[in-house]
Amino acid sequence: MSMESTRLPIVSRREVANDVFEVSFGLSRADFHFQAGQYIRVVIPHLSYPDGRGNFRDFFISSSPNNHEHISIAFRNTGSGFKKTLLELPLGSSVVVRGAYGLLELPQEHHQGLVFIAFGIGITPFLSMIRLAAERGYAGYLTLICVHDDIDSVPYLDELKQLQEKIPRFILRQKRAPLDEEFLRIQTTHSKESLWYISGPPDLAREAFDMLCGLGVPLGNIVSEEMLGYGEGVPVTSSAAAQPLPTVGSSPNDHAFFLDAKKLRSIIETSAEGVVITNPDGLILYVNAEWQNITGWKSDDVVGKMTPRILKSGKTRPEEYEKLWKTIRRGEIAHIDIINKRKNGNLYYAEDIILPLKNDQGEVTEFVGFQRDVSEKQRYMKQFILHSEELAEQNKFLENTKKAMLNLLEDSQELEKNLELEKAAIKKEKEKSEGILQFLKSIGDGVLAVDLDSNIIFMNKMAENLSGYTFEEVQGKYYTDALHFILEKNPDVSYPRFVEQVIKTGVINKLPSHTSLVRRDGSIVPVSDSAAPIRDASGVIVGCIIVFQDDTKKRELDQMKDGFISVAAHQLRTPLGGMRWNMELLLSEDVGELPEQVRVELEQLYENSQRMVTLVNDLLNTSRIDNEVSRVKYESESADIITLLQKVIHEVADEAKKRAVTIRFANEGTFDSVRIVPKNIYEAFQNLIVNAVKYSDAGDTVTVGVEQHKEAMRVTIEDTGIGIPKDQQLKLFSKFFRASNAILKETDGSGLGLSVAKFFIEENGGRILFESEEGKGTTFYVDLPLAAKK
Repeated sequence: MSMESTRLPIVSRREVANDVFEVSFGLSRADFHFQAGQYIRVVIPHLSYPDGRGNFRDFFISSSPNNHEHISIAFRNTGSGFKKTLLELPLGSSVVVRGAYGLLELPQEHHQGLVFIAFGIGITPFLSMIRLAAERGYAGYLTLICVHDDIDSVPYLDELKQLQEKIPRFILRQKRAPLDEEFLRIQTTHSKESLWYISGPPDLAREAFDMLCGLGVPLGNIVSEEMLGYGEGVPVTSSAAAQPLPTVGSSPNDHAFFLDAKKLRSIIETSAEGVVITNPDGLILYVNAEWQNITGWKSDDVVGKMTPRILKSGKTRPEEYEKLWKTIRRGEIAHIDIINKRKNGNLYYAEDIILPLKNDQGEVTEFVGFQRDVSEKQRYMKQFILHSEELAEQNKFLENTKKAMLNLLEDSQELEKNLELEKAAIKKEKEKSEGILQFLKSIGDGVLAVDLDSNIIFMNKMAENLSGYTFEEVQGKYYTDALHFILEKNPDVSYPRFVEQVIKTGVINKLPSHTSLVRRDGSIVPVSDSAAPIRDASGVIVGCIIVFQDDTKKRELDQMKDGFISVAAHQLRTPLGGMRWNMELLLSEDVGELPEQVRVELEQLYENSQRMVTLVNDLLNTSRIDNEVSRVKYESESADIITLLQKVIHEVADEAKKRAVTIRFANEGTFDSVRIVPKNIYEAFQNLIVNAVKYSDAGDTVTVGVEQHKEAMRVTIEDTGIGIPKDQQLKLFSKFFRASNAILKETDGSGLGLSVAKFFIEENGGRILFESEEGKGTTFYVDLPLAAKK
């Protein structure tokens, strides 16, 4: 960066807020470089108006370093002679620019969150940094907290609002002064690890710094650099310009002065103590080699820069600093023991002595600080104190040991007794566990246990017989390596990952009906099975246990039962058909006019026969479903679930209107296709939605919703109707079952609709779940497999 004096022309001026002006200097003919966040010193050779502070000021830069056409500064017009001259100089007039100075800069890591706290005109360096961040495409969050007395006095507010719209991660927050700790507490809730920058008048900047430390923000994450330019009423002597110690050959003519200066410089440079010289406002003028060695900061890093906080560790109380400043500003020598921070962030103990230097009028012109690193001394003192404390503890321990030995004999007998009891308890628990294990090994059902990764940890003899694998062959392997379940009538549809679901939800899962197990030799055996979570003593799920049994005989009995129902139903249909034909003939009066009483009785008989026909048809339908060979693998196809549901709702609409029930279809978004047999799934949803309408009250709403998950499409059917009694919910999908409150509300019904719906859904590789509370309604959840993407 440039540190030399450069002459630059004034190219523009504008007011960026009430009494706040921006002045820009042209860079077209100058090689001037700076970093975002730095400041420059502007020198006007000849002032048009007198100014007690001299002919220079320090100003933060507001423009981006990427702007090579001009460099801009901003300041509040306080009416000083310097600022009046700068605002009235003709465009094209040249000023002297020195710098750039300062340590503020954007981090190299482009993902760290940045929070800027700006008081008044202190917003200027942060605007430069935010402009550069926008140009670089900074990926981290940027937050600017603007503290002000009057919103109209905030410079560049319109541009900042535009940047907020342009930069997605940039947030502008405004806070009317004063800045309070509660406001900062809210900001630090999610941003303690962000990098915090502070700019503004020194007293306000120090106050914000202390608040952040008190709220737990790491000290290394706070950057606060104070500079000359705040407080127009404070006179600044020319010594504020960063100058090194005098050297031989300088302009003064007094030879003795140079001899003394040379001796003084030699003494200071070779001193075993660190020496730092600052002006009354804290601007560092000189540091010797030992100070650089102690702190890790090089002379070029700090000389000429306003860096009063670079050594602060946050471990010294603010009252100590306040007492120090009061002492040296009175012109008195101050001594302080302090914990400082080196450039690399390491802490060290230091003894500091600060001497005020005065001119002939008794005014303080500089401060000279002498610093000694006493970390080793402190370490030895701590070790000595610690050793003394250890000796005292050892003596105390020896005294207590005597008492403890007496108690130990008594305790040992009690301990022996307790150990015997504990051994007995362990033995009893072991015998109990071995008994359970022996029971599981000899049980007539197949039992398989897996851990949280679904790997096999136990397998009994029946499970070995049914699967064809031995436990030694599959121990530690994934459970499907031993148990390959399929849907009996649809083996091509993927079987549900039921074990993972049980471990995830902790809910017992009874698997679909018509399940079969493919044995090791390829033969297929019908089974019924269920899975339950395994919990430890504290209730935490540690695995899953699967219990299954050979269902061959039960399936044969079911087939015989279904065959009987089918034959009986067919036998009933024939006489019922003849009876209905004869009743229709009589009611049409083709054989003669009927008396009114006879007609009424005959119509009632006709309605009852119609109910019997419906029941017989339901019996035939369930018999067909249970016995026919499923054609899912031939008829399944990719289908749009939204279109299918719309058709079902349209068909049910008349029934819903008749009962004054509203059907609401919530289907926002786009969805993938599902792999189903459309006519079967159509019938399943028709049964579910018709039930929801039938068991709702007038004025209720039935809501049908769709949402897509990673592996399945979920359809939700929710009503606010009569609900299902809790003690009857386990029987809900059983054939011919109807809940007690359902029978009271709707006398007609076969109790087959939900059984048919469950069959069709599971045959298509899906599953159906429900939640219900009597008097509050029921919600059914149907998951269907997604179609494979091409």
